[in-house]
Amino acid sequence: MERILRDIMTLTLKDMGIDDTTIDIEVPRDEGYGDLSTPIAMRLAKKLKKPPKASALDLISKLKTYQDDLFDNIEIAGNGFINFRLSKTALTKELLKIITNDDYFKEDIGKGKKVQIEFVSANPTGPLHLGHGRGAAVGMALSNILTEAGYDVQKEYYINDAGRQISLLGESVFARYRQNVCNDIDYPFPEDGYKGDYIIEIAKTDEVKRLLDGCNNLTPQIHETLNRLSCEMMLNDIKKDLSDFGISFDNWQSEKMLYEKGMVQNAIQHLSQKGYIYEKDGARWFKSTAFGDDKDRVVIKQDGEYTYFASDIAYHKLKLDKGYEEIVDIWGADHHGYINRVSAVLQALGLKSEAFKVLLIQMVTLLRGGKPVSMSKRSGDFITLREVMDEITPDTTKFLFLTRRHDTPLEIDIEKAKMQSSENPVYYVQYVHARICSIFEKASSTGINLDTSSDVISYNYTDDEMRLIKKVLFYPMTLRGAVLSREPHRIAFYLQELAGLFHPYYHTERVITDDKDTTHARLILCEAIKKTVSHGLKMLGVSAPQKM
Repeated sequence: MERILRDIMTLTLKDMGIDDTTIDIEVPRDEGYGDLSTPIAMRLAKKLKKPPKASALDLISKLKTYQDDLFDNIEIAGNGFINFRLSKTALTKELLKIITNDDYFKEDIGKGKKVQIEFVSANPTGPLHLGHGRGAAVGMALSNILTEAGYDVQKEYYINDAGRQISLLGESVFARYRQNVCNDIDYPFPEDGYKGDYIIEIAKTDEVKRLLDGCNNLTPQIHETLNRLSCEMMLNDIKKDLSDFGISFDNWQSEKMLYEKGMVQNAIQHLSQKGYIYEKDGARWFKSTAFGDDKDRVVIKQDGEYTYFASDIAYHKLKLDKGYEEIVDIWGADHHGYINRVSAVLQALGLKSEAFKVLLIQMVTLLRGGKPVSMSKRSGDFITLREVMDEITPDTTKFLFLTRRHDTPLEIDIEKAKMQSSENPVYYVQYVHARICSIFEKASSTGINLDTSSDVISYNYTDDEMRLIKKVLFYPMTLRGAVLSREPHRIAFYLQELAGLFHPYYHTERVITDDKDTTHARLILCEAIKKTVSHGLKMLGVSAPQKM
């Protein structure tokens, strides 16, 4: 319905000589104010050279030609809000379109715009933790909704397989090999080494034991091979976890490869030629303050070694070289300080600042019966994603990760997540789909099939049913908002609200009744709800079960 109103208002504005595609439409919090509302008259008052209320009257007079069919009423509220009350006829006509049009929820907002979304990108030095899992859920859901909205989306995982952390991984594995395989319990463990039991697991693999057989000291050559082998094992572990979590990537980009192919050197040279690299105190600096950063950044240290930021420059240049028109990076909240410097690089390379977006993922706290869960023995200092999704299922884990805005801290209670009640939001939403499937199974067993040709337009739906109809018809509006804001959690919010309307209705009204018209009208409503829930869950990467 919002799309219909948007199209009508666009035509109306053109009739008034105004070419404006920014039309804000919202659902009033109080249904007493109508079904839909827009503040556009206040925004256009200056352009129309009239007070907001007078501008609203002008808009309404033009919209009146549509009122008999689409609207029951249009009125002005406050300082110039225009409130619309939609007609039952228009609403029921649109309800049928949801059922008969397989592409009803698609809207070509992106028009093929190339977008790259980089997410998770955990260092391959340990298992994935809950923060990584939350980033994975957000990244996958965002990719899904942008793809559905007509964007050309590429999903990428950046593998940090170069630098000190990988060297430390090899040192940690070697120390555990000496201690746990060779029984050299006094062999020193690196002060900053990785202490989780997964390091012992790697050290005990046949591949590592073959490599280190008879090796008492970590020579540079053995160290390099052990780094690569350990990194590969951890990355395979990460890939397995992500696959089981329902997360896929189009590309896995190696940081090490950027160095091997000379991309880091070339990127620094490219910026130098553009005048953004200078020398100071024996080091080379990127002039990031020219693009809003609070200070310039070192890219090559006095000893000639590249900083971590240098490879970040090369990596983001590679993104632009691949032709992406928008870049979305999903990082942990502790990376907040990197936003300005990476944004500065992209601007220096020619990308507009608004085409670079960073979504920061806040921490997840795991509870069991309201009490914090102790740290994982396998990881050493955090709870792994694998432990949680194995206990409460990937679907439940993923949905719970999306029940809060990505930059808001999140608590998950394991015991509540197992409940088959409204306290478990994913169960509550999935049960809508399963219940409706059971309704249709019962209808089919009695010889009743969905009849989209039945005259539901003239059927007198109850007030509760009309609320459900409106909620379903406003789903595309929620989807559009999630796409434009890059906030997939809005879909999870919506689905919980829809479930909160459906379940009480299910308990108070029979869908299959002795009255043929009532039964057909309610089956059509249920089918539209089922299709909406199924689509929303699909966008979140969560299944829509037929039985529960």
